[in-house]
Amino acid sequence: MSSLLTDLQVIGKIAGEKESENDAFRAFLQNRDSKAIDSIVHELNDSIARKLIAPNAVIAAGR
Repeated sequence: MSSLLTDLQVIGKIAGEKESENDAFRAFLQNRDSKAIDSIVHELNDSIARKLIAPNAVIAAGR
């Protein structure tokens, strides 16, 4: 399993390189159920945030 990329400069560079792929994905998402997509994104965010925040830190759900 690869490690989670956290360097914002590297992430920004990769995003620029994949701009057309990201645009196609955005168009794909526009044809889907937004509530289902939101639910999936929130689950992923919660899972990834736990890996980025110190293990003893309190994570505020905000929902």
